[in-house]
Amino acid sequence: MLREALPQASGLARVQIINTQGDRRDAGAVPLLTPFTLDPDTLTAEAALAALGKIASKPARTALESIRTAQSGQQPAAQNALLTLADHWATENPAGAREVYTSLLGAEQPAYARRAAFAGLLRLDRDAGLKRVQETLAGADAILKPVAISAIRQLKGGGVSATFAGLLGQLEPAAQGWLIEALADRNDAAARTAIEGATTSAEAEVRFAAIKALGRIGSAVNVPALVQALGRATATEEVAATDNALATLPGGQETDIALLVQLKLATPENAPRLITLLGKRQSRSALPALLEATDSPQPAVARAAYRALGRMAQPEDLPVLLTRLTKATTPEGREEAENAIALAARKIETPDRRAEPLLAALQQATTPAVRASLVRLLPMAGGSKALAAVSAARQETNVEVQEAAVRALADWPDAAAWTSLLGIYQTPPSEAWRALAVQALVRLAGEESAQPTPALVERYRQLFGGAKNDADRKLILGGLAGINHLEALQLAIAQLDNPGTKAEASLAVKRIATALKAKEPAAAEALKKLP
Repeated sequence: MLREALPQASGLARVQIINTQGDRRDAGAVPLLTPFTLDPDTLTAEAALAALGKIASKPARTALESIRTAQSGQQPAAQNALLTLADHWATENPAGAREVYTSLLGAEQPAYARRAAFAGLLRLDRDAGLKRVQETLAGADAILKPVAISAIRQLKGGGVSATFAGLLGQLEPAAQGWLIEALADRNDAAARTAIEGATTSAEAEVRFAAIKALGRIGSAVNVPALVQALGRATATEEVAATDNALATLPGGQETDIALLVQLKLATPENAPRLITLLGKRQSRSALPALLEATDSPQPAVARAAYRALGRMAQPEDLPVLLTRLTKATTPEGREEAENAIALAARKIETPDRRAEPLLAALQQATTPAVRASLVRLLPMAGGSKALAAVSAARQETNVEVQEAAVRALADWPDAAAWTSLLGIYQTPPSEAWRALAVQALVRLAGEESAQPTPALVERYRQLFGGAKNDADRKLILGGLAGINHLEALQLAIAQLDNPGTKAEASLAVKRIATALKAKEPAAAEALKKLP
């Protein structure tokens, strides 16, 4: 029926009939389809060629070869159809398939056809392509080498990896990179040995590929080679790749122990990198070594150790971290210890529980520097017990501890510190402390702006009452502008008469009144009076 309908069909209907004949592999339709391969309508011609490829009979091949060898615009479609035909013949007629693939392998053929034909021949080879791949890698055909190297992944045999590892240094850098990836997918002892050796290549492209591959398939035995590669690396990309390879290197605790061995052998320049890696690996077995490294006379080493501890430490590690804080001898060391303690403590959910180890340490601390450090940590804990300790620290005689307490209040996470900060703001012991207090008060008030209440407006009234200069008032107006409340609008309007705050007051009045004008007539009137 389809054969009878084809001569009378046209346009899309004809293309559909041709496609169906190809899908049905109707060998008897070949004489009908062949003339359509030269049809001026491109869709029809391409459909006819594709159908002949699917039918995959000897007459179909003859028709396709005539188009492929002719100087016509349909050569690419004919080549694709011949590849389809050969794929069918690979099981039905292997000798014929080999002949077709070989005809498409010539240097005059387009690259895509050559690569597809080469892959087809590899599938037909009795040795699964082993010899053909070797010959291709030894040759100079750059088009086929990527396909040959990719095929190495599937080659069978215990000596395959060793065979191709021996060819690694004979290839150009790009091909070496492809071969390293293929060997990594094989992931046997010979492959890993060859890849480790490539980390010392003179070619950056090859080293980069080897380092990435080891990070995926390596183990503890590869740690020394990767550490040496890290020490040699100078380019940013290579340093990052080596660092990532070591951070993700399989092997778990065994790999961590190997890194610890390298840390003991490391130079002061390389030690911080290895310490950072142990932190990234969350290596609990490294905890004692990292604690020991915090005592290093090399600032970079001690700093890296504290940062790694902060990354990996758990709440149960807080006592030992607090002990390190008490032993720190420099401001920089105490600061790094504070950061590590804060990271560990934040993993405790409730404020009072977070504060417990800090308060216990504060009770035992005797030196002002350590007491100041512990006080600075209390805002991170939060809660009423921590706030009470900060308030008590303000009464101490040591100025360093007093200042730490004021800064802790200024950093407090919620409005519980409002009263203490307001007292500092209104009767400041120093201008510096007053400036800290007003900034903190405006921040705390602003955090409540989503739900404005008369009590919040009263807080802004207190702030204006304690303002000493226009800089204070401008800061307060910046927070007030977010309070959509009629009394807040009145506070902003009151600042319009001050030349030093008129611009900021106008902006605040405009923002508040615009938000309220639909419900508050006074807000609409205020907008009208603005210049």
